[in-house]
Amino acid sequence: MGLFDFLKPKSKSGQFVTEVAFNRNRDKQMQMATQTLDQLRKVNVPVGKELKLEYFFYTNTAEKAERLANEIGKLNYSVRYGISAGDKKLFIITGWTTEMEMADDVVTQWTKHMCELGYQFDCEFDGWGTDPNQDDNEDSLENAFEGLRSMAFSTEPDQLRLALPIDKTVVYGVIMDWEMGGAIATITSYQTGDASLYLSSGGGIIGGGQHENVNNAAKQLVSLAQSFLDKATKTQATTLPTTGQIKFHLLTNNGIYVGHDIMENLEDNSSTWLKLFEEGNRVLTELRMTTEDK
Repeated sequence: MGLFDFLKPKSKSGQFVTEVAFNRNRDKQMQMATQTLDQLRKVNVPVGKELKLEYFFYTNTAEKAERLANEIGKLNYSVRYGISAGDKKLFIITGWTTEMEMADDVVTQWTKHMCELGYQFDCEFDGWGTDPNQDDNEDSLENAFEGLRSMAFSTEPDQLRLALPIDKTVVYGVIMDWEMGGAIATITSYQTGDASLYLSSGGGIIGGGQHENVNNAAKQLVSLAQSFLDKATKTQATTLPTTGQIKFHLLTNNGIYVGHDIMENLEDNSSTWLKLFEEGNRVLTELRMTTEDK
C-alpha cells in the first residue's frame, strides 16, 4: 500500500485495503515475484527445486491479524503476528511456508492466492523472500556471484519505481564489497529498502528487504551515502576490492561513484568512510539475522 493510501481517510468500518489498492498491489506483487524468480535462476535455483518462502502481510487491527494468522495456520505454514516495528499503528503477519516448487507458474499463482487471501481478511500481502541455500548445498551458488553482482550494478531507478530529480545527483543504491580472506561479500542496498547479500564463495540472501529490520537498515545506508558523494570519484569501472580492502559503489542518477579504504583504517577508526562502513555492516548483520528463524 502506498504512502498516499495511508493518508486517505478510512471508512467508518476501518477498512484497511480498498479494492483499488488490492488490485494495484496484486499486479505489483505478481511482477515482483517474476523478478525475484529471475534472480533465483541466476543463482542456479532450478524450476524443480523446492524452497520455503518467507511471507509478509500488514493490517490495521490485532483482530484482523489474528484471523488471518489462524487461516494461514491451516496451510501448515509457520505464522506469527504482532505490532509492526516500523509503524506502531500497523500489525504484521509473517512466517514461512512449507516447501514449494520454484516453478514460475507455481510461485506466481501462490503469490496471487496470498494477495487474495489477505484481502479476504482486510490485510495486504507485502511480498516474500527466501534463502536459496536452505539445503546447505552451496555448490549451486558458486558460479552465480558475478552475475548477481553485475545485475545489482545495472539496476536503474525506474526499475525500482523511483522518480529522481534531474537537477541533482541522488544516490539510490549502495553496493559494498568486502574482501574477507580471499572471498568477497557483496551487500546491495537500495533507496526502496531492498537489500541482498552475495558471497563469492557461494551462498547468499536474496530479497532481504522484505524484513523490516533489513529494509530500515538499507534505507539508512543509502540515505547516509548521499553525504559521501563529495568523497567519491565518478567511475565506469566496477572492479572487486583488493586484499584487505572495502569498496563502496554509490549508484546515482548521474552515474556510479566509488570510494574505498583498507580494513586497517576502518578498524582503528581513522577512515573517512567509517560511518558508511558501519551502516553497511549493520545491513549485513540484519540480513544474517533473517536466516536464524526458519
